[in-house]
Amino acid sequence: MGGELEGRAAAFLTSEFNFTSDPEAVHVVLNESKCPIVIIPYEICQNNGFDFDYYISTISQNNKKANFIKAITSNSLKREQSRAHIYTPWDFYALAYLVDRSVVTNMANVLVQVELHGSLTRGKMVPDWNRKVQKDHNTNIIMELDIDKIKILFLKMCSNA
Repeated sequence: MGGELEGRAAAFLTSEFNFTSDPEAVHVVLNESKCPIVIIPYEICQNNGFDFDYYISTISQNNKKANFIKAITSNSLKREQSRAHIYTPWDFYALAYLVDRSVVTNMANVLVQVELHGSLTRGKMVPDWNRKVQKDHNTNIIMELDIDKIKILFLKMCSNA
């Protein structure tokens, strides 16, 4: 989970929290990594949040796993509830992809760089959509998720089964 596509990430003016917090580290990963890189951008997560009724009913099961998820998400749940009518389990989307790759229904292979010097855009993810830079495409950007499959995985994670 990191980066953003539209410049609307909530953490900073034009960039997402993870990229902006340490753009030099992002730069190293994007330019030095020898393994495939997959990014789930801010907007893809935000646009696929769980409605509160689903989320609350799922974490309200009376078992150890659901109680654990409820405890570790209680602060973020309060924050999300005050500003939206959805709950976005950001990190769970990355886990869902690792467990079941079919949760991704559209992915784009593109060269991605990160802005290191801009006074307003430091940490901004810069995808080369038009292939202007003559360099290998180093990143797969998740563009669409199958939220129904993700909800099934979330329910399984919180259940006793």
